[in-house]
Amino acid sequence: MYNLNQSIIKMKSLYLILIVLVLFSCSEKVIQLPETTNKDILKVEDVSSIYMFYNEAKDSLEFNRKNMISTTNWLVAVDKRLILNQVLPHLQYLYEKRHGESMHENKEARNYFSCSNPEIQNLTLLDFTDVKYQTTPIADFLLDLFSKPTTETNPLYVNVKTEDSVIVGSQMFVKTTSKENLVSIVDSLSKSNTVKDELFLTFKEDLTFQDYIAIKTLTLELNPENVYVANTEFIYN
Repeated sequence: MYNLNQSIIKMKSLYLILIVLVLFSCSEKVIQLPETTNKDILKVEDVSSIYMFYNEAKDSLEFNRKNMISTTNWLVAVDKRLILNQVLPHLQYLYEKRHGESMHENKEARNYFSCSNPEIQNLTLLDFTDVKYQTTPIADFLLDLFSKPTTETNPLYVNVKTEDSVIVGSQMFVKTTSKENLVSIVDSLSKSNTVKDELFLTFKEDLTFQDYIAIKTLTLELNPENVYVANTEFIYN
């Protein structure tokens, strides 16, 4: 029998795109995993596998959660060609399930995105357990963000429209740049005082899941002692 859980953990690829082959309903389905340079988490034990396939013929998403066990860690494989608008409802579903009342049986269980790391030619995992996805319009979000003075955090935001149109801002500063400059600009805005900077991520809904993972990977390079990446993320139209 084809054991996908074991094969994914051991998988290595000579290509830049890691392909996961899944045998399901007597037909072969393919997931192109998003790429990341992060390698903080390479393996976890006690897992259930969840898949979000891209149906090229219908340009749609197929969500397979048949093997999802509530008390295990969830490895979520999302095809990198899907757009955020297609993925969003299912990410919200997974958040609600993980944080629902029935989850008290194993409070240590986590949710991970399965990604490909071409540098080490292996699978790598990105934790998204506590990320809550919102659809508040970006203008309303920013107005609310900066209308309430706080002494606990200094709010910053990143608004990702495309790879070459990334807006980084604070209450007194706004700059449009490309994703390559994201980390350096956020670092330059970070205040050296007792108030920690809290960075909010917002994404246009027509970005691909690969675009999303690329930005998430960059934010992992930020110094967590200076900048805290908020668990609330916004996907807007």
